Amino acid sequence: MLQNLLGLNELKELTGYDDDRSIIKWCKEKRIPIVPFGKKKYIVKEIIEIYIEQYLKAFLAANYMEPNDIIESIKLSDKARLSELLLESPKQKTIDNITDKSHQHSKAAQELLNNINRHNA
Repeated sequence: MLQNLLGLNELKELTGYDDDRSIIKWCKEKRIPIVPFGKKKYIVKEIIEIYIEQYLKAFLAANYMEPNDIIESIKLSDKARLSELLLESPKQKTIDNITDKSHQHSKAAQELLNNINRHNA
């Protein structure tokens, strides 16, 4: 059961937040339940995985022509197919954002993307 829990510090690292109050507020905004146990607080890993998958699906649907195929290649760890899909099927808005060098993510967003990429590598 313990392997199914994610500590607040791990979630802060994943999301890029620095303090407990911010990550607790983030969880409340996203309706992610926090489980207190003794002096520590935990989140069920599967809930975070579901949230990330829903967020990713929405992002891919808005930015790529074949979002379901991209999700499937991620689940199968098919890096060759994923790379092919990401290069072949961006919507025009995504292409414009990629070529627009002035577009930058916030520090927290960039850290979240970096952490997700590290966990998927």
